[in-house]
Amino acid sequence: MDENENYDIDELMNEALESDLLEATIAIQDTLTTIHDTLNTCVNLLLFADVLIALTIGIICASILSKYLHVRG
Repeated sequence: MDENENYDIDELMNEALESDLLEATIAIQDTLTTIHDTLNTCVNLLLFADVLIALTIGIICASILSKYLHVRG
């Protein structure tokens, strides 16, 4: 085995490692994008739930207070 063969093997190994690294980087970026989208969906659902809870509490408080407060006109 001469020096050129060693160099070719090293070069092929480096190219394979770079290719694997690129594939891993792309997979990680795809995973992070999916996680980001999922978190955005969760945040939107939580905001919607907060609005519904606030409306429900407001309606319950209004119905309780309406029994005790009568407007006389």
